[in-house]
Amino acid sequence: MRSMRNKKTIILGIIGMMVIGASIGYKIKSNDIIKKNSLIVSSGKSKTVHKTKTKAELDSERPDKSIIKASDKGEDVIRIQTRLKKYGYNVVLDGDYGEGVIYAVMDFQQRHNLITSGKATAETIDVLYKTPTKDNMYKPATQSLLSVNDVDVKSTYESKLNSGENTSSTNNYILVDLSQQRVYVFYGSMHNWKLINTFSCGSGKAETPTVTGYFRVGIKGLNFKSGTDAAPVYCKYFTQISGNYLFHSILYDKSGNVIDGNLGAVESHGCIRLALENAKYIYDNIPIGSTIHVK
Repeated sequence: MRSMRNKKTIILGIIGMMVIGASIGYKIKSNDIIKKNSLIVSSGKSKTVHKTKTKAELDSERPDKSIIKASDKGEDVIRIQTRLKKYGYNVVLDGDYGEGVIYAVMDFQQRHNLITSGKATAETIDVLYKTPTKDNMYKPATQSLLSVNDVDVKSTYESKLNSGENTSSTNNYILVDLSQQRVYVFYGSMHNWKLINTFSCGSGKAETPTVTGYFRVGIKGLNFKSGTDAAPVYCKYFTQISGNYLFHSILYDKSGNVIDGNLGAVESHGCIRLALENAKYIYDNIPIGSTIHVK
């Protein structure tokens, strides 16, 4: 009997040790898990987490760099693109400072009396981060100014333009037909251009012909002086076609009197002369980067 009791005691003792051992083992394993999890948390705190920022965050945060330019990529570029969209420019939020962004920045700079470089300088960024108003928003030329007499012209020129792969970095496109001595302004996109304005012009003489080909609207200005000191000539509302070839108004003297108001003929030094209101129309409404086709 005593041996049986001893055996029971031994067996119970072994079972108890197994239970205690299992309990201890579980605690050890649990502690290991806690320690490992603690290490994971600790390690997680020490790592740099790359969080994708929201549009609101990118809109409110200024770029880290003081100047952003062609071929730059990343969040700073998205910040610039986001601000341009706030001002009405149709740019893609892709983080790529490409051609479309360059032209939009140039147009923004011109409209805000900044140096037209196409680079998002510190001064440009300061203005971009001001609150847009209805007076400084970019508004593309969309309204048709055609008369009832332009219906046939509209159909003909839209058909011609939309039959080819004619693109623009903006929603506007200018066609200058030298054979007709007329300018045609379109709104839309490839294969969907709509004629919205047309007017007479005066191009270069035979000895100083107007350049032909495809160009982009360049820098703009309110006026410039030409001629000689003895006989100065003033032109208003100029828009660059290529190099020194410009759209500009008819010719004025220093008192504002018209010197030469002829249009519809070839008599300029290579620039394309326009009536004052039409030179101002292009200056005000057609953004930098728009395609110009002179043929």
